[in-house]
Amino acid sequence: MDEPTSQVDPEGEHRAFETLKAMAADRITVVVTHRLENTRVADSIIVMEEGRITEQGRYEDLAAANGTFARLLALSQDR
Repeated sequence: MDEPTSQVDPEGEHRAFETLKAMAADRITVVVTHRLENTRVADSIIVMEEGRITEQGRYEDLAAANGTFARLLALSQDR
């Protein structure tokens, strides 16, 4: 799924991700997003730059690291 909730309000986005979590429970699911908060539901996050994997891990680990994911997450929360 590529930006599955880009055109919906927060309630719709929440419903969509709850449905996605239920459907994906026993499946491999790929979601492409720039809304990094949505990656909290992922078992594994892959960060790519210029076509190469630069980081991989769980949300908490990547958020606490000093890499691209943490930098972009901080920017997205700086409102």
